Amino acid sequence: MSTSTALPVLRTPDPHVAHAAARRLLALAEAVADCNTEGVTTALTAAEARRLFAAFPEARATPIDLHRTAVREAATPGVEALLPLEFQVQQPAGTFEERFLDAIGSGPGSLS
Repeated sequence: MSTSTALPVLRTPDPHVAHAAARRLLALAEAVADCNTEGVTTALTAAEARRLFAAFPEARATPIDLHRTAVREAATPGVEALLPLEFQVQQPAGTFEERFLDAIGSGPGSLS
């Protein structure tokens, strides 16, 4: 029997607490070798974007609204013209998650 409704296991505004709880749950599962984790977040400010670029130079950054970005690029040079930016980074599980949580800002983010 299954349900189509997902219920939250934990609710917290602290991403480090949420990550610790997820790691405890994953410790119960069978380990999978050569597994990657993907981090996705949205940079809403130039400071957040610069912090994410510094922490993850290999990350893929994509403007969320390409039409608005094209219009703003002419008037505003630099990263401000590209905001908001979606950042995606994929690395081996267990190697970057804490660094990712430290670098994200006020935008939504996830680890999967």
